[in-house]
Amino acid sequence: MDRKEIKRKAKEFAFNNKWKIWAPLLVIYAISYAYIFILGLLITDKDSALYNVLTIGFEIAILPLSVGYTSYLYKLLKGEEISIKEALLSKYNMFGLIFVTTLLVGLFTSLWAILLIIPGIIYSFKMAMVPYILADEGAIKMTYKEVMDKSKKMMNGHKWEWFVFSLSFLGWSILCFLTLGIAMIWVMPYIIIAQIMYYQELLKLTSNAI
Repeated sequence: MDRKEIKRKAKEFAFNNKWKIWAPLLVIYAISYAYIFILGLLITDKDSALYNVLTIGFEIAILPLSVGYTSYLYKLLKGEEISIKEALLSKYNMFGLIFVTTLLVGLFTSLWAILLIIPGIIYSFKMAMVPYILADEGAIKMTYKEVMDKSKKMMNGHKWEWFVFSLSFLGWSILCFLTLGIAMIWVMPYIIIAQIMYYQELLKLTSNAI
């Protein structure tokens, strides 16, 4: 794949649509911070078991929001209009699939990393496309195994390419650090869109092999 061309297109699209990209993301951040703030008022002991259980429960509950956000960006790239509320809530009918798949990917990645660091990293690359597959059309008809297997097949022969692609944003990340996060206004949309475009190009490239 042409990494430079993907990044060029992503940069152009993201910079022209940065506020549309940021809007639903800010909604998710607002919901998260509001919950943590209210929870902190109700339970002052942040080391308590109840506080930790409620925090983890909330993180699980909002998993479909992030998948819905990616789905929103798919539609944005196609030029389709969709309300933020509709987009963010659109994947709650897949809650079980999202939860089980996310849990298993995290569990297996951690287990491989505990055994040996390198196999853990390699496994995480195999599962790199899982979030994008879950957000794509047709995922609702899939099982967690089918989602994970599809990611493995898509990444077969592309793991190093994905690593280099991800590493190519290091300079932008450093820029965000040097500007105390101000550059994230432009950088975050760019990286998010570039990753989605990479997935879409990889899907076209590997569609016959899946």
